[in-house]
Amino acid sequence: MDAMGILPNLKGRAIHDGWKSYFKYPIQHGLCNAHHLRRLKFLEERYPQAWVTELADLLVEIKEAVDTARQASLTSLSSEQLSDFNNRYDHWVEQGLQANTSPQRSEDQPKRRGRIKQSQAKNLLDEFPIHKEFVLALCTVSQFRSITIRQNAISA
Repeated sequence: MDAMGILPNLKGRAIHDGWKSYFKYPIQHGLCNAHHLRRLKFLEERYPQAWVTELADLLVEIKEAVDTARQASLTSLSSEQLSDFNNRYDHWVEQGLQANTSPQRSEDQPKRRGRIKQSQAKNLLDEFPIHKEFVLALCTVSQFRSITIRQNAISA
């Protein structure tokens, strides 16, 4: 990544898939919600839970609000919209965390090293509070322009 010279010299926000190596660069980050929507769609189809559909709908609603703001030549969403989106995001993530608690090793299971395998829903939910700022970055991008990073391609 250093050899390409893009991330070390970026003067904006990089929207990416969350690959940990990207976070070592002292730039603004955002996570690609298309990736989140694919993972949520999988969960919706395989392990239906209300929070999954609601959170996916919220991410789409945020994108539509940003598109509408862009068409109106605005550079940000209103403070009311931002507050509403943040509150609803927190609500649905919390609902998901309550429905998908961490697995516990039962007393009759033999002791093993390492963590107990979590569900795919729990793995995704564990990322959402930690990376909230990056998931919701699209709401606060002042110029609604960013660079999108994929492991093998870069597009503006």
